[in-house]
Amino acid sequence: MVDKMVTIGANLNPEGVDDELIERLKNQVEEGLGNLRLIKLMLDHPHISSEQLAEISNPVLVLAGSEDVIKESHTSLIYRSIRGSKLEITPDASLYVPFDQSKKLNQEIIDSLQNPRRSSSNIQKKIPQTAPRDFYGAPGMGDNYRVQVPNTPWQLKALA
Repeated sequence: MVDKMVTIGANLNPEGVDDELIERLKNQVEEGLGNLRLIKLMLDHPHISSEQLAEISNPVLVLAGSEDVIKESHTSLIYRSIRGSKLEITPDASLYVPFDQSKKLNQEIIDSLQNPRRSSSNIQKKIPQTAPRDFYGAPGMGDNYRVQVPNTPWQLKALA
């Protein structure tokens, strides 16, 4: 059973991904370049509704980099769709925030897992109230990741 979740750079559907990246991925498919199975998966999936996210009752930390390939409005929608979630946008970080700013990210994750219902102090400044408001580790999207917090194992899994 999942008790708490952390998600970095998540998307509910392909429309949440930067338009330029989508075009590059489509070109790669046309040219037969790269891991076509993974690229097609990224172009065609997932299809998760905000109503499905609203069913989540566990604490969720929604993370993204300020320079992420996931649109900020999309990250905002994920955050606003999950009751009691916490949002952190890491400045000067991309989708590779675990590599860009690993120390800061690790501390955010540990703090959130130890104090899951504490809300972020910078949310209101980062995400406009009018906007609708993922652990990403490596290019193998959809893989399971394991984080060890003192005396507590956490299973982090993509919402696909």
